[in-house]
This record gives sequence, structure tokens and C-alpha cells, in this order.
Amino acid sequence: MATPKRHDVTCPTCSHTQREYVEATSTFCHACGHRYSTRKAPPRRKTKSARTAATLNRRRIYCMFCDHPMQIPESSDSWQCPACSEYLDLKDHTITGSVGRSLQTYGDLTVESQGFFSGNRAEAQNIRIAGGSASGQLTARESFEITRLSKVNADIKCDRFLVVSGAGMESRKSLRCHHAVIEGSVRFLEVTITGTLEIKAGGQLRTEKLTVPCIQVSPGGKLYATEAVSRPVSKSKGTNQQNTSVAGVSP
Repeated sequence: MATPKRHDVTCPTCSHTQREYVEATSTFCHACGHRYSTRKAPPRRKTKSARTAATLNRRRIYCMFCDHPMQIPESSDSWQCPACSEYLDLKDHTITGSVGRSLQTYGDLTVESQGFFSGNRAEAQNIRIAGGSASGQLTARESFEITRLSKVNADIKCDRFLVVSGAGMESRKSLRCHHAVIEGSVRFLEVTITGTLEIKAGGQLRTEKLTVPCIQVSPGGKLYATEAVSRPVSKSKGTNQQNTSVAGVSP
């Protein structure tokens, strides 16, 4: 029995090419999920402008449920993974009231001064706490920022953690990040940083346990750690040791 013949077909939406049976009249794009006809049309040369339009304003994401790669339009608010069929939220979310459900989005999450997030977990591209309250597990794939005095008692994971001057929070949970910049006041039960901890003038960090390979404390910055695993504190240029308070830090 002869093996059914296949040929290359190209998605008209994202230009992804895949192999399909010659007898098939339509298919779903494995990259973006768009359904299109595979009937042969008269050959037409694709211009540079047409190729550009096919990929314009699109971004590549990976499904947070099955890790399937996709090319999706920037303007989309939601998408369905063609591999596992899970719904994907692409919107930015601003919380101004009370939210008690978990939230997972490819957009950003902001908790305003009257906002209260009490879901089990929240995951977003960037998370900003602007005077609101939050608990649970908070994961930012890029940055996590505290921009005002806030009530945050949560386990935080992110790439970059920032507390701006005048802002602050206290948590009985943990912080895990690659890089942290402390300009305000912050307290955690445990802090694990894989890159650099920077404490600026006026900044203050208190923690029971600190793990970090590199610390930079500016004049007027304060670090209090009951237990610490780190290299010796690296002083910024012009740092006066008398202006830097470090308690319980072991080289």
C-alpha cells in the first residue's frame, strides 16, 4: 500500500511552515492555532511587505501549562494553546478592589492602594504593588516593584526586585530573585538572591536568613541579617563604613 504523500503548507497568519497530507483541504497551524485552507492556489511571489505584515506585531510565548511555543498577535487579550487547549490570559490586570482567586497572565499585574489580592497564587510578566495588600505566592517573570508603603505577606519570585525610596513592606515569607535594589524599607523571613543585592542610601533590608553572592551597600544603607551566607560586603565608591549598618553578616 502506497504511503500517502505530504507537502509543505504555510500558515497565512504567521508564516509557519509544516508538513500535511496532499489530500487534506485544511489544517490548524501548529504555531499559532489558526485554521486555514491547504488547497493549492496559483503561485504568487510574496513581497517583502507581505512577509513583514505576516509577522508584524506578534510575540513569541510558551504555554505556561505545557511549554508549547506560539506566535500570537500583540493585540490579543486571550489565546488557546493548540497543544493542550488551555486558555491563556494575555491582559494587563489592575486590582482596585478585592480579588480572592488565583491569577495567571502574560500581561502585567498592578495592585493599587485600595486593592487586595488574596488568591493562592498570581503570576504575571511584571508585578507592581502600589500601596495595596497581597498574599499567597507572587511570581513575576521579569520585575517585581514596591512603589508605596504596602501590606505584602507573600512568597515572592522574580528576576528583578525593586523597592523605591519611601516605599516599604514586611513579609513573614521569602524572596527569591536574581537582582534586588532596595531604596526603601523591606523585611523578609528569608532572602535568596542569585546575583547582586544593592542597598541604596536610605534603604534598609531586614531578614532572618540571607543567601547572596554579592552585596553592594551605599552610604546610609542598612542591612540586618541574623544568618547570612555571602561574600564580604562590597562597598560602593565613596562608601563610609560608619554610615553602613550590617548586623549578623558572615563573610
